[in-house]
Amino acid sequence: MHVARAANADGSGADDIQFADSPFASAAQTTNLTAALPNITSSLTLIGTGADRLTLRRDTGGDYGVLAVNPGVTVFMSGLTIANGKNGFGGGIANFGDLTLFQCAVRDNTATSNAGGIQNNGILTVIASTISGNTANFAGGLMNYQPGVAFVINSTISGNTANASYGGVQNVNFGGIAPTLALLNATIVNKHGGVASGIATVDQGAPATTTFENSIIAKNTLPNLGAVGAGAVMASRSGNLISDSGSGLAYEYDLINTDPMLSILGYFGGPTQTHIPLPGSPAIGIDYFDLPSTDQRGTPRAYPSSAGAVERQDDEIFRYGFE
Repeated sequence: MHVARAANADGSGADDIQFADSPFASAAQTTNLTAALPNITSSLTLIGTGADRLTLRRDTGGDYGVLAVNPGVTVFMSGLTIANGKNGFGGGIANFGDLTLFQCAVRDNTATSNAGGIQNNGILTVIASTISGNTANFAGGLMNYQPGVAFVINSTISGNTANASYGGVQNVNFGGIAPTLALLNATIVNKHGGVASGIATVDQGAPATTTFENSIIAKNTLPNLGAVGAGAVMASRSGNLISDSGSGLAYEYDLINTDPMLSILGYFGGPTQTHIPLPGSPAIGIDYFDLPSTDQRGTPRAYPSSAGAVERQDDEIFRYGFE
């Protein structure tokens, strides 16, 4: 594995780090950490070789999260998997700055308190990425904590577990500036948690707002959606498929009480794992507005488009053997 690092010459303090596959490397590469990395304290662009090719994981040296971004710092990260972190909060990533994840995976991390995958107290943008197999007491996958602003676009959040509540995604305010969370063409499935294990918006002293559009929210420990507290706002912007009643939070153009008929989580094109709609899935061709040009894998979107992170292609029955 070759690593190139360049400090920007404009005096901004921003650095670029780019990994390159060795010409002799035939298999995916893993960097095993033996101690906690320092917090990221200056702006950084980090380009890996692909989430399916390069993994950064906690190995020895005790319990620690894999990455932490300090306030006031801008980080763009792509082509990398973050794995096996263990921390009190933000087992994989703790973000207090402005972090963008593009074509990344955050998997198999643990938090003893909140946010097994990612805790966001800053600005977080997750694009074409997968958050899976993470565990915490609250919010197994992603916690957006005041005053956090988070966007999840063309991404999959799957198979995360909360031992207490809110297995997948939690947007919570304990009394500060209202956090906001927006999801567009997300697939949020197979979560385990005591209360609202798909997406939960929680007022624990002040308001919090979540919007969701063109997304699949299904097969989570019921209910799939939850608004807890008087100031908790959950607003559908339509085009969603929800496998239960939606707890009164669905819009009239959402499909409710509907099985999305998805594949298992796997590699179906692109560098991250996804769930693709199976033949006959009711998620196919139900969305007309605010469509990204491509899906999580980089495949062009059809019109009308499939709900969720993945656009169904006609030839996938042959490519992946689905019948």
